[in-house]
Order: sequence, then C-alpha cells, then structure tokens
Amino acid sequence: MIGTPIGRYIYAIMQPPEPRRKTYALNLFATHGGALLGTVSWCVKWRQYEFCPAPNTGFSADCLSDLAEFVTNLTTEKRGEG
Repeated sequence: MIGTPIGRYIYAIMQPPEPRRKTYALNLFATHGGALLGTVSWCVKWRQYEFCPAPNTGFSADCLSDLAEFVTNLTTEKRGEG
C-alpha cells in the first residue's frame, strides 16, 4: 500500500494543488483492490475540507467514522488549531 492509511480499509494519496489553488486534494482508495472511493479537498465556501464520494460507492459506519476523523484532522491542521 502506498499513501496515508485512513483506518483499516482506506488510504489517501495527496495530489498537487490545481492551478490558482493553495490547498492540495487527496484521492482516497480502497486498501483491498485499489478502487477510487472519492476525493477530499478544501471547500472555500465552508472553510473546511470535504469528502466527495466517487459514483457507485458505499461506506460502512466504520469507514464513515474513519473518514470523518480524517477530514476533521485535516481541517484542524489547515486552520492551525492542532
């Protein structure tokens, strides 16, 4: 597995910022099989990171809990609160 683990079943790979953006995005993949699960990126309107799931994906309560913690931690780091 390459990237940052998020719980037992998901890992993240950082993507470089898009032109004219200051923040990076992360693509999330399944640990088993490597399927793209979605993207985490900064939402300017909400001033926090958000998770955007890929089409036709489903998530267990455990995975959603891991994702929520991961996104919260990213937001905290970005705001300099952590």
